[in-house]
Amino acid sequence: MNNTCGGNCSTGYIALKIRNAPQVYIIENNYGVNPGEYLVANTERGKELAYVYPSCSKELTPIGGENFIKEITGKATEAEVNTIEEYKDKEIKALEDFRQKVEKHELPMKVIEVYYLLDKSKIMFYYYAENKVDFRKLVRELAGVYKTRIEMRQVGIRDEAKMRGGLGPCGLVTCCKKFLYDFESISMKMAKDQEIMLNPSKISGICGRLMCCLKYEQNFYTKAKEDVAPVGSIVEIAGKSGKVTMINSLKNIVYVEFDDKVYENYDIQDFIKKAKIIKLHVEEEISPKNEEKNPGGNLQ
Repeated sequence: MNNTCGGNCSTGYIALKIRNAPQVYIIENNYGVNPGEYLVANTERGKELAYVYPSCSKELTPIGGENFIKEITGKATEAEVNTIEEYKDKEIKALEDFRQKVEKHELPMKVIEVYYLLDKSKIMFYYYAENKVDFRKLVRELAGVYKTRIEMRQVGIRDEAKMRGGLGPCGLVTCCKKFLYDFESISMKMAKDQEIMLNPSKISGICGRLMCCLKYEQNFYTKAKEDVAPVGSIVEIAGKSGKVTMINSLKNIVYVEFDDKVYENYDIQDFIKKAKIIKLHVEEEISPKNEEKNPGGNLQ
């Protein structure tokens, strides 16, 4: 869920976004920071910078204990912000080293990203792989080069798209890169409910999974159809029996094919009042290979 806002909210709360963290964190602004500045946070990964956004939400995110953020130590200094900027060039070089060493060891893994923690106590190497990979030799080599702790993080295919970004089929920057901070379960049934052509190439994102935006309007379509006999059901209207062939939620129309091959359409509310269900059709769940029932990776 996107808990940030781009407006002029003055709730006394701020939203923190930490690179590759699993969510946005809402806290009280007790640090005198403005949107666009940074706070220093101790997280389960180490010392990191958290970018500050305005927040219209007052639902605080727990900090400390077993939570991802352990402590907020204060506003980032100019030197700390500059350090992160300097790390960007080092990360590009480390990414290329990472890629070359993966090729050298012929490991079945896809190189994604390299991330330096603020105090350089750890360098995180992100990769995608379908199965478990034995990368012990690779880690020893990387540790020998960078003289610090090396941590390998395997991410899911959706996390890869979130980290790298790109343009979606709509021509805009992918939602996961721009504002989605967690993934929800998406199913082919959502596309069917929304009367979208069930062509995987048309409803899949750059990650190869079903597009996250299928979720955005699902509640509308579910609500519009909740009291209507599903497509395939046999109904009786005005003494005639027929089959429900289509439900157009946007136009608020139900289409019925009667036994005499005559087609009629009805306003949804009018249909609900007049139609008597003779045989209710129960739709089977569609489960193609690219359906994402458990989309979350371990991106942290």
